[in-house]
Amino acid sequence: MEKTEKISLTRFRNNEYFQFMIHVNKLILTFQASVLGIDDLYPDFRSMLNAEDTAMCAEFAGRESSDVRVLRIQIDRIYEQMSDRINVSMIMDTAKSVAISFVSELNQKIKYYKTTMASHNTRNQQVEVEVVNN
Repeated sequence: MEKTEKISLTRFRNNEYFQFMIHVNKLILTFQASVLGIDDLYPDFRSMLNAEDTAMCAEFAGRESSDVRVLRIQIDRIYEQMSDRINVSMIMDTAKSVAISFVSELNQKIKYYKTTMASHNTRNQQVEVEVVNN
């Protein structure tokens, strides 16, 4: 059975990271946390996501800056716990068909973001080469 792909979230820019987590949240809402077996983790995930949204809005508005990195660490931890729990259900063959569909859609999003990050890295390397050569 397919498991959720691993993705390094630390290299995401704040906006990309937040957008990825919004996609994860939408998938969880679509497939229902209780059916996925993560209903005890989801409220904390949602709460941290709301806190990050508030912190990012404050930063963009030029108000006192919040430390978004602290929130990201907490969100990452919860995301990993949810992902691990779903993967265990896939390995143990106890996952419901809904979880299988969830993992498939999540993996599509992960592949999209991996491709996006790879293209950003390529562009950044090209800019660095141009700056060094000038």
